Amino acid sequence: MAEKDVLWMMGGPQGGGINTAPEAFMKAMLHRGVHIFSNIEYHSNIMGEHSYYRVRLSDKARQSVLDRVNILVALDEETLFGEQHGEFPSHHGHLDELAPGGCVIYDGKLNIPLDRFERDDIHVFPVPYADMLRLALADLGKADQANRLMVMTNTVAVAASLALMDDSLEEYTEVLRASFSGRRAEIGEMNAYVAEYSFRYIPTKCATSS
Repeated sequence: MAEKDVLWMMGGPQGGGINTAPEAFMKAMLHRGVHIFSNIEYHSNIMGEHSYYRVRLSDKARQSVLDRVNILVALDEETLFGEQHGEFPSHHGHLDELAPGGCVIYDGKLNIPLDRFERDDIHVFPVPYADMLRLALADLGKADQANRLMVMTNTVAVAASLALMDDSLEEYTEVLRASFSGRRAEIGEMNAYVAEYSFRYIPTKCATSS
């Protein structure tokens, strides 16, 4: 990450792990010695409404986030294209915030036509979050637990973004394991394996220099 100044963003529904996934990502970056400045924005505190977490990664201490985004991790379609609201202020998604050459990861199950992105200067990567989770859990003999563990799709998304950034996965899996102890240690091990499985799914790298 030396000599880079990168803005990583994750967006998704409030209550869907939009806090815990970026926080694990940030801990991994801190363990690597990267400087972090972050903030979270809530469209509403109501469950299911849009929220997003911005994380600035730099080789120097920073006191603000950036206006442009290098890596956008979308947990839902609203993060990409926004949504009209009658009761709450509408927003138009975050695609316009992507810097030229930036990358977006989104759920491949959404089956979004590429021309809907309306930009030819960014890179889009559909990743079938739930399918990846089920395949990884099947390797562990835990396929029957996929529905109960669907929140782990956030782990899929974060690991895929690390692969795009050409970063090591070691610190992230260490954080995932450390987040669960005692009788819940198995959950940490499953999360780590899901991350490793998903990391291998993305062979392409994304240019993230400032």
